[in-house]
Amino acid sequence: MTLEADESMVANWQVDASFAVHPDMRSLTGISLTFGKGFPINIKLRINTQSLTEAKLLSADDAIGPIF
Repeated sequence: MTLEADESMVANWQVDASFAVHPDMRSLTGISLTFGKGFPINIKLRINTQSLTEAKLLSADDAIGPIF
């Protein structure tokens, strides 16, 4: 794994969710941090949701803790 920072040295958090991607109809959310190249922090969680909108909202709520 190669970790590098770009010139800006800005932390870039990425949060995303996928709805009903597992055979048991569970959704997946992912939270990642990068400074340019590589992801030193990468969190994946399985969540139970009934819609894509709910999955996106829960993933944003789950990301608040590690970001702040």
